[in-house]
Amino acid sequence: MALELKALSTISTNTDIVTIDTTLPWSATNTGGWGSPNLTIASITDAAIVIHLTDSTTLLPNNNNLKTFDSSTVPLAYPTLPNTIGVPFVLNGEDLGYGVNSKIPDGIIQIDYVVTDGVDTYTYAQYIMIDNTVQCCLSKDAINSGCGCNGSDRFSRGWSALNSARSAMLCPNITDAAKSLQVAISICNGCSGC
Repeated sequence: MALELKALSTISTNTDIVTIDTTLPWSATNTGGWGSPNLTIASITDAAIVIHLTDSTTLLPNNNNLKTFDSSTVPLAYPTLPNTIGVPFVLNGEDLGYGVNSKIPDGIIQIDYVVTDGVDTYTYAQYIMIDNTVQCCLSKDAINSGCGCNGSDRFSRGWSALNSARSAMLCPNITDAAKSLQVAISICNGCSGC
């Protein structure tokens, strides 16, 4: 069996994306893991995280707007990744080009996890939906339902759209997820003063 990278365990906040390598060591139940008979982590010569940032119009990953983090960029993905002990690799809004102390905008990103031993390259690509800003907006609606924005109806429609986006990500259908996320954002942005 050859090395098979697994999805990165990824958590996003308004300001950070935290990823953890979940490939883990080789075992009889994890035959694609790190170590004999597969590649060892020591044999890796470089690793990279490539982020396909969100297109601000479609909210889908933009293949023309990439940020790569490897052994020659700051922050360094390698040698933090790969590892088998859960050491996180953290990116913030500034790392992604959004500015100092900036929020990471809602939308769908693609994360490519790439490792090489100088001969072969292994890649795992995954989609992540970031919905922290719209989620905060909808939560505020629950508290401020009397602010003249038809808060209760707006709250219900907004959460319905957001949950629809999350469900579409599970299918996975990133196009439908992006459309539903756009609806949720539109509902949040549709009333001023709340």
